[in-house]
Amino acid sequence: MSDMTKIKSKSRGAKLKLMLIVLLITSMALSSCSMLSDFLSDIKQTEEISRPTISETEQIAETTAAPTPTPKPVPIFVKQARALESQGFVLPRKKASSYLDKIELMEILAQVYEKIAGEIDTSLMNPEYGANEGIRKLIRIGLYYDDTYYDQEQNTRITYSDASYWLSELRRKLIQNSAPRTDQTAYPQDLLPLINISSALYGWKPGDAEAINFSLDDLLLAEMSNKADQPLTRQTASHMLVNAFEEVTGDDINVYQDYRLPDTPDVESLKATNFFFWPEEQAFMPDIQGNWDDDVFLGSYVFDSQLSDVIGGYDRICPYGAIISAVTSLLESSYQFDIAPLNEQIVLNERPYPWHIYQIDTGEYGDVNCMPSCVEMSMLYQGLENPPNAESLRALYPLDGMGWTDYLAETLMLENGLEFSSSWAESYDSSIDEMLSYLDQGNILYVMFRDEYTEGEGHAVILKGYRRVGEELEFIVSDPNYTQIGPFGYPEYYTDAQKMVEDIIRHVPRYFIIPPGE
Repeated sequence: MSDMTKIKSKSRGAKLKLMLIVLLITSMALSSCSMLSDFLSDIKQTEEISRPTISETEQIAETTAAPTPTPKPVPIFVKQARALESQGFVLPRKKASSYLDKIELMEILAQVYEKIAGEIDTSLMNPEYGANEGIRKLIRIGLYYDDTYYDQEQNTRITYSDASYWLSELRRKLIQNSAPRTDQTAYPQDLLPLINISSALYGWKPGDAEAINFSLDDLLLAEMSNKADQPLTRQTASHMLVNAFEEVTGDDINVYQDYRLPDTPDVESLKATNFFFWPEEQAFMPDIQGNWDDDVFLGSYVFDSQLSDVIGGYDRICPYGAIISAVTSLLESSYQFDIAPLNEQIVLNERPYPWHIYQIDTGEYGDVNCMPSCVEMSMLYQGLENPPNAESLRALYPLDGMGWTDYLAETLMLENGLEFSSSWAESYDSSIDEMLSYLDQGNILYVMFRDEYTEGEGHAVILKGYRRVGEELEFIVSDPNYTQIGPFGYPEYYTDAQKMVEDIIRHVPRYFIIPPGE
């Protein structure tokens, strides 16, 4: 055998050995994998056997979502405040249990009035009058009177008495500015808002989810349910007041078991006797009717007072939430008010500086110094430099505190360089147009008059303008014996024009016309 043949034979043997080795290793690996697979399978089976069984209830619980927690009810204060703000109200950012001061309350009431009656025009008001806008607006409509001479407190906390009073005054002003009702007869729906406003005020509690808001069906039960559309009688009012009071307070009104009214067996009427109504001669008169704006007949004022006693009295500080509750109730009664925009003509003659004089501050004879005070006001209005004041003018003619005549006033005005003229009032019809014409030209009128309050001596004032609404005509008066801030932010008031002219004629029918200065 050649060497080449030997080499090939050895090579085949080596390859065969290598293949046998590979087959052996592969066989061992496959056997190991099978064993590993069997081992893992055994572990899995063991885990499944040892795992605790799950009950059917637990299986359902695992697949069912947890129940959503029931949300807490939103307090009525939050709902009402949000509702007011959505209507454009700007409210104090305070908690329901906090308190308001007078300025904050006036801001809210002014917004309530404008929501029902329309915007309040303050363009003619004294730019130097520093009250906040809410007070300025309420002064403009005659709802608020600011007596700065006595330094009224405006930062004191509002009591239930304050809240009740101002809500009542706001409602009264809305009624006053509404078109007159042709039918003055009271109906149950006239009493209902008054019950709801008082109930909302005194019955409010922190955290309440619902407001107190009665319907006629809530208050006229059983045999009274057919009375809702009929004129209000004392008996019908008794049912409404008694049912509302007992619902708000949670207490029954006590009555004497053996006592009966002589003219009705009605239990609610008996409860209302000497609680809401005080009938004369013990006769209840259940069928008596009255006017829709008569609080005595309606019993609404006494209802408010009785509720205030239950919560601790009028002088208790009133929470913000209670005020918001009552304001909301008032707004819900706006159907009672029929207010058209005022066709108001105003002539107001004023100066960009103070010129009103308070006679009480003019020295020894201050209580009778209306004439010298009007002389000083006339000179100030015309802009005379360094005019003598009322006290020094009186010192020239003290007259032991006696009143001055128009001729003495005329003499002093001439001596001090005042430009003026005079005229005479003969009758209202013959004089009123002339007086208005003088005012239209920017003049003021220095007048002397005598009314039921000034019998004997009379009084002197300055007429500085007028206000005409429809057939109603009023003078705007600057009175030296008056300090309250009037409708335009100055010490002033309105007075009926015809009565003023007639009172001038009764006293001194002459008046002075003082033009403005250069």
